[in-house]
Amino acid sequence: MYARLREARKRIAERDGVPPYAVFSNEQFAEVIRRGVRTAAELARVDGVGSARREKYGAEFLVILAAQPAAPAASDAPK
Repeated sequence: MYARLREARKRIAERDGVPPYAVFSNEQFAEVIRRGVRTAAELARVDGVGSARREKYGAEFLVILAAQPAAPAASDAPK
């Protein structure tokens, strides 16, 4: 998943003529994956992802994230 997000970030950055970190940082991707982000509201809770970044880039990344099966909730984990 991390590699897919980075590939999309590179493509978007090249398209928009901005450095990749201006789209999303590696740390933000790690947090997105760790939290299992699937919605714009969940994306909004990631540190450094404000409304402008969410509106400009969020939908493209949410499509990628939606293709990944959700991790089981902690309460669903085997005991």
